[in-house]
Amino acid sequence: MPKRDSPPTPDLEHELSIFSRVRKRLETFHSTNKGYEVQRNTDLSSALDKLAVSPTVSYIPDTLYSYDYNIVVNGDEAGTWLNPDVSVFQKHAIPSPFGRGEETIMDPSYRHGTELSANSLAFSSDYKNIISSIQEKLAPVMFVGKEIQLKLYKLAVYGTGGHFDWHRDSTHSDAHLGTVLFALNTEWEGGELMVRHGGVETSIDMHPVRPQDSEELSPLIVAFYTDTEHKVMPVTKGVRLVLQFDVEVFNELPPDDMETSLSSAADRRKLLASHFRTCLNVDDALIQGVADEIGNIKREYLKGNDLALFNALESRFDVSVNAVLIRFTDFYDYQSIAYSYASSAMKDGDSESEDMYASYGRAQVLENASFHLPRASAIQQISYQQHIEYIGNESQFGEARIFWRGDVCEAEGK
Repeated sequence: MPKRDSPPTPDLEHELSIFSRVRKRLETFHSTNKGYEVQRNTDLSSALDKLAVSPTVSYIPDTLYSYDYNIVVNGDEAGTWLNPDVSVFQKHAIPSPFGRGEETIMDPSYRHGTELSANSLAFSSDYKNIISSIQEKLAPVMFVGKEIQLKLYKLAVYGTGGHFDWHRDSTHSDAHLGTVLFALNTEWEGGELMVRHGGVETSIDMHPVRPQDSEELSPLIVAFYTDTEHKVMPVTKGVRLVLQFDVEVFNELPPDDMETSLSSAADRRKLLASHFRTCLNVDDALIQGVADEIGNIKREYLKGNDLALFNALESRFDVSVNAVLIRFTDFYDYQSIAYSYASSAMKDGDSESEDMYASYGRAQVLENASFHLPRASAIQQISYQQHIEYIGNESQFGEARIFWRGDVCEAEGK
């Protein structure tokens, strides 16, 4: 069965091109411009983080590591990920039960397949590098600000006629909050993974793929929270072998400094744009959580979570949408100020009296207003400029970076 190629990766506009388009506007932002103090690690940014993460993601990993690692099943050589010996897996597999309430039962009409436990499998050293890479990619997308670890649970075997109806995964520890799946390179037809969240069903083809500009096959990595409904459609031909991992979530990572937070947000945007397909997390409780934290926040530019949040806030607040520029410098107390790109921070008719503003290093910020930056932000870095300040006879080196955040809601009026 021919392997499918990966879908085209969205083209990312080069930072120099973006900077050229908006340079004239950027040049108007002098250090005396009035902007919003950027705040992190607030109740509002935490609520936005919960809304921003995706309950289901899939991505094609980089070909930095070889996926053709060796596999051993109960002491028997079982080939490699690229060329597995299906007969060895079938020889050692046992029928798969499933949980129904407090019971563990066998019912082929609901689940028909076999499996191998984690302790019956062994891998060559390349396997560990692959798992570490998945952990690194997955954390900023699904588990923002958390340390995670993948723990192999089992290998599922579905031959012709194999299937598993709608279910949620049982949790195996208090830290077990997610599941990761990827298939070995076997030939099969049917057997699509169906995922259901918020009443929307998504079909995922688990076959390995060829990333763009690569001759090597890579697995398709799929991850979802343990409370996500999913099922395996009947396999109509061949054998489907899928490794299943528990995602264990541990302590929250300490907050980054401002410069690292902005750089991480820029890296997250690149990661999401070039690798991941995500599922919308339109959860009423999470949206209400954001609305409750905003004391006082053009629909046509919004979609997904942003649109749902806009609709929830519109009935309570005066809402507008603006693009925002965030300027960071590593001198003058490491200041980071957010400016409205579409208009100045002040509205026509506002007073320009000195007591309306508070000093923030060399910049001026609005009092009683701030820009909250979640850890789950995905922003574009559009400039990086070296600066030299002369103090006496000595030169002081610093840097200024300007970041772009599109489709940001700005509170007005109330």
